[in-house]
Amino acid sequence: MNLQKTLTLMAAATALIAAATSTQAQTTDASSALQLICPLLNTAVKFMYYIAGGVAALVITLQGLKVMTSGHDKERKSSAYSSIIHAIIGLIIVQIAVFVVLMIAPSGCQLN
Repeated sequence: MNLQKTLTLMAAATALIAAATSTQAQTTDASSALQLICPLLNTAVKFMYYIAGGVAALVITLQGLKVMTSGHDKERKSSAYSSIIHAIIGLIIVQIAVFVVLMIAPSGCQLN
């Protein structure tokens, strides 16, 4: 009986050690995944801001010039104003998209 209890305790201890090691390995995998995902999300967010800001600034500038040079042509002015509004709406959509990414980002990420 004593030998059987000892073997059972040893098996239980081995199982606990194996479970602890597995949990530690999963934690390490999750940590390394965060180290991979967080910089990628940071880069994507910054890239999206730079591209959207640059395109919006270019569109607003060119359409502003179109408004100034349109003279009395109401159709060209209307088209230019419409493009400016679309550029601003695009910037708002990008801001909302970044907000959503920040909301669903892993809690270990500090995105800036």
